[in-house]
Amino acid sequence: MASEIRVNKINSRTGVGTITLSPTGVDFTGIATVATLKATTGIVTTLSVTGTTTLNGNLDLQDNDKILIGTGDDLEIYHDGSHSYIDDSGTGDLRIRSNNVRFDKYTGETIAQFIGDGRVELYYDNSKKLETKTDGVDITGELQCDTLDVDGNIDLDGSKITFDSGGNV
Repeated sequence: MASEIRVNKINSRTGVGTITLSPTGVDFTGIATVATLKATTGIVTTLSVTGTTTLNGNLDLQDNDKILIGTGDDLEIYHDGSHSYIDDSGTGDLRIRSNNVRFDKYTGETIAQFIGDGRVELYYDNSKKLETKTDGVDITGELQCDTLDVDGNIDLDGSKITFDSGGNV
């Protein structure tokens, strides 16, 4: 492999700054805009940018390529060809901050919603099954559980109560 990078063309370089080519990468310092950068020989392994980077297109990563965030690369976002991951190995929490957070299936069906200062909704096959409310929880459908311990009053709006063989509800 060649120990140098030969650049065929740099088009539309504007701004105040410098572009430095080295055997391992391209360094941009200051404010520089490059519309086209084509290397004809060698492999550019590093792009070092000081300041803010703006992409006016896609950041196209291949399977198992990662977006690494944090000094120790504590946060990783990647796709392995079968599954997509957000891995947080840092010492703190992974916090998603928003007034409302919604998880949808890729087809657009709702999976869960978390409304700031309000309710939480959980869905099964795009049908709301559980919702928190100011006075408790609303469950749509059947509640199955191994044991039920109720502290307080019971209101039943049904016509059937089933007892076990010992006479217990």
